[in-house]
Amino acid sequence: MDSPSSPATISVCIAAYQAEEWIADALDSILAQTRPADEIVVVDDGSTDGTAAILAGYGDRIRVVRQENSGYPTAMNRAIRESSGDYVAPTGADDIWEPRKLEWQAEAIAAHPEVGVHFGHAVFFGRVEGDYERPTGTGLLDNRVLLHDLFRIYPINMPSTVLRRDLFDRVDWFRDGFLADDSEFFFKCLRQDVRFYYEPRTLVRYRSHDVNITNNLAAVREGLHLVRSWNLDQLDDPRFAARAMADDFFRIGRAHIDEGRPREGRRAIRHSLRYARGNSLYANARALAWITLLSLPDAVSRPLGASAARLGVGGAIDPPESASA
Repeated sequence: MDSPSSPATISVCIAAYQAEEWIADALDSILAQTRPADEIVVVDDGSTDGTAAILAGYGDRIRVVRQENSGYPTAMNRAIRESSGDYVAPTGADDIWEPRKLEWQAEAIAAHPEVGVHFGHAVFFGRVEGDYERPTGTGLLDNRVLLHDLFRIYPINMPSTVLRRDLFDRVDWFRDGFLADDSEFFFKCLRQDVRFYYEPRTLVRYRSHDVNITNNLAAVREGLHLVRSWNLDQLDDPRFAARAMADDFFRIGRAHIDEGRPREGRRAIRHSLRYARGNSLYANARALAWITLLSLPDAVSRPLGASAARLGVGGAIDPPESASA
């Protein structure tokens, strides 16, 4: 780790797969930073399109590691292991950094060397437009408040983060083959009393497109729910825990409905009702309304369910949480 007399070094780590449409935009935004990255490591995770040729065009401005296709968490872990900075900045091959991202985060690192996870605001563009959810508070965050945030929403956008390298030995690496690997990592950080810092200015434009790994929203929701269920012991309010679990199952159900699986949606929403104790009257009525709707014959329930989803009845499904490859 850096000494008090020398600034911390930051390695940018990218996992790229079939990224020929976007990788140049991502790299150009990183190379245009007002505070340059100390190195940029790209793991080409077995791409068969033009990704390799585009990467070759950047010459010695980046370091490329090629491997057989192994999936996003494995490729990102490889990129981090291949890098050498005091801090690592993992990002997708399709996201765009604002020009002062590293400048602002380097300033926060210098001011708060005790922080392990720096992250900031992000905005969606492309297929989905809008703001990423924000945590409660700015700057140095209260870990108990952030824990509750992670049970309600998902405010940590992975491409916005800068992480202390020693976290990976202290906490663990991203879990291979698991869609909620990032949320699991941050919950583990909270268990280890790692400090978090939030930059409220926009750091990242998070691209949403038809081949994001998070387009299977029901699977992402189920992975996030699994992580939250593993961490219920960190909560000291049973009513809050019940509401969080009820909301999880409702959102999983809505995602299944939106993806054309009403039977799975009905099952998940029924699970939501099992956590009715401590839940709001509105949430219970919402779940019952959807179960009633989905109990109708398919010829009736499918078009009605689709119409309700388009109108946002019962709460809209918010944008995907996890980083894309």
